[in-house]
Amino acid sequence: MVNLYKNFSKAFCVERIKIKNTGTLITAIILAVMIPIIVTGFMLYNLKSFQEELKTPVSIFESLFDSCISGTLGFSLPILLIITAARVVQIEFKNNTFQLMETQPLHKFSIYFGKFAVILYLYFISLICFFAVHALCSTLIYAAATDTENLTLAYDFSGNAILFLRIFLGSLFVTTIIYVFSIKFSNFIISILIGFALLMAKPILEMLGKLPKWYPFKLLTNAKEASDFGYWITYSEVLSVLASAILLYIGYQWYSKKSFKNAFLNSTKKIVTTVLVLGGLFALFFWVLSPKQTLSSDKTRIKGTFTSENKSDRVYLIDAIVSDTIAQTTVKDAAFDMIITQDLPLGTYLLRFDDTFQKEIIMGKNDLVELEVHIEGGELKAKVNGSRLAENNTITSVNFMPSVAFFIDEMSFKDNTQLLEDRFTTEYNDEIKNISSSYTTDNYVPRQDFMDLKKKELTVKFLNLYTAYQEKYKLYYPDKEQPNFKIIKELKEKVGFSERNLLSNAEYSKYFKAAIIAKDTSAVDENTKYIQAINKLPATDFKERLLAIQSNTMLREANSSAQMDTIYGVYKNLIQSEKYQKFLKSNYENYKRLSKGTSAPSIDATDASGKKYQLEDFKGSYVLIDVWATWCGPCKQESPKFEQYANNNKKANIKFVALSIDKKIDDWLIDVKNKKSKVLQLHADNYKAFTSAYQIMGIPRFMLIGPEGNIININLPQPSDANFEEILNSAIK
Repeated sequence: MVNLYKNFSKAFCVERIKIKNTGTLITAIILAVMIPIIVTGFMLYNLKSFQEELKTPVSIFESLFDSCISGTLGFSLPILLIITAARVVQIEFKNNTFQLMETQPLHKFSIYFGKFAVILYLYFISLICFFAVHALCSTLIYAAATDTENLTLAYDFSGNAILFLRIFLGSLFVTTIIYVFSIKFSNFIISILIGFALLMAKPILEMLGKLPKWYPFKLLTNAKEASDFGYWITYSEVLSVLASAILLYIGYQWYSKKSFKNAFLNSTKKIVTTVLVLGGLFALFFWVLSPKQTLSSDKTRIKGTFTSENKSDRVYLIDAIVSDTIAQTTVKDAAFDMIITQDLPLGTYLLRFDDTFQKEIIMGKNDLVELEVHIEGGELKAKVNGSRLAENNTITSVNFMPSVAFFIDEMSFKDNTQLLEDRFTTEYNDEIKNISSSYTTDNYVPRQDFMDLKKKELTVKFLNLYTAYQEKYKLYYPDKEQPNFKIIKELKEKVGFSERNLLSNAEYSKYFKAAIIAKDTSAVDENTKYIQAINKLPATDFKERLLAIQSNTMLREANSSAQMDTIYGVYKNLIQSEKYQKFLKSNYENYKRLSKGTSAPSIDATDASGKKYQLEDFKGSYVLIDVWATWCGPCKQESPKFEQYANNNKKANIKFVALSIDKKIDDWLIDVKNKKSKVLQLHADNYKAFTSAYQIMGIPRFMLIGPEGNIININLPQPSDANFEEILNSAIK
């Protein structure tokens, strides 16, 4: 063992000497630091706008790192690994010194692993340079900043050390592949081509949904994702190490014995040894590769930590469908613990914090959900763990639009229904596989009940697409028989008509409504048919929820206060549950209070100079209000369009107001100090009272108040919407 170590040490030192004047190390370092330097240049060039966008303190180290890590792991480091591994080996082929080396008193093991160690040494130095240059560039940006109020130089040494380790281990599989091929093929180009082929294949396989979890460059890019459990390394790094061990063993045996047969098949002992070693390594590899699932709890429980800039002592669990409070608890010493005693079906619920902010969580009966929640600068950040770890951190919806929907909408294959059916079936099956292939950074997958729920959502979406296709086909060919896709019968068998967990899904509501009234040929409108059909269902919670959801939809879409009265009168006699009656009454009162023609609730606000305003001050003019906040990204996108419309408007009887609901008035003052337009910039004096009075659940929100202080529309389209100007012009006389 001592001699082996000495031989290895000598081989390593010799290999270092060989690459000393080849430029290999310099090339590796340049590739490693290339992207941080480029990104720094862009950040310095746009430093002013970068600073203006900051509303809360940001570490410049983290900001720069986030900007360059994807490009580094996805481009520059892979190229570094490919070139370095190939170049170190090709030195021997170029100089014809492999045979000469093997005549020296060095074991082939030392030669083989000495070269590999030098490659790792070069990569190690390059990574150190990457992190060092990143730190220097961050300091340079901080020094160049004119305003460092929201910039910090906080550096997470332990976190970056762990990230260094993950990147280093995650790269081993890539490095080993190039090294083994470089050893076997004397042509320098072959190993380079193999490396670049693997690199270029990654985005293609990713786009096709065919990228394996063990793909070498995927394991490398996964290194930027931290473990949900706080582990130093994730399963990706473990896979990289195991895959490297397998390849290194095969490569060494093949190199030392010169041929595949001599390496593995020339004797019974060799065969047995190969089977035992590779069998053990592969077994361990596939064990790590196999997905894991979290276990359910003995109680239905939500616990965690909650910190906020504002004092808040309660957390509420809300039914997302009917806005009913299921449970609540107090926050003590920044911690909360909520036990839910009622039977909780698997689904999406809302956790409401600080009276305003809420977080969607997925859970059901006997689930333990653990959270770390922090609110700062008007933004909620939450880390979710527990028995529904994978459900809350992977897929949560199927709100995408299948590509086959485009073909149906355009009727692209109206004359070739078989081709459309094939595409329909293929895409459905592919998306089902995608749902089943979701996993976390620690290789945890959602439990089967959740995946079944997501598959039903997807199935309903495709069933609705098929219905739309049949309706369009009938318009094009009224005399032809409508096409029947073979897969449809199978899809219909997968979704029932009492899926309580799917009631919050719009596609399921659409599907259920169409199916339940399909045989009703009476001469009444669809909503009346739907009410009558629901009322015939057995008296269950499913029926009650259906009535509650439908009543809310109809109240929201009502054209007048009188129509709301009619709707309320019908549904209050149909709904039996006290909980849903309360939901109906609350919605009725809110919608009616804010319906067209009613008196708008008072608004108290202040401008940047401290001048007070009330809604009454604008009496005699239409008031178009943009409700926004500095922390709201969509608001920032709509604001320029709103201001442009205001500046181009020629009507004198309309006032434009941008009303901020920022909790911290200083954030708003900084943002609006340089704004110059026809828009009056105001800040709501009591944002909680204002948002409650106008039932504002999300922003941006655009509202139009009439000259007499009456509501015209408190849910206008956004300025970017094509109908925005048309709707306004029709409302303003």
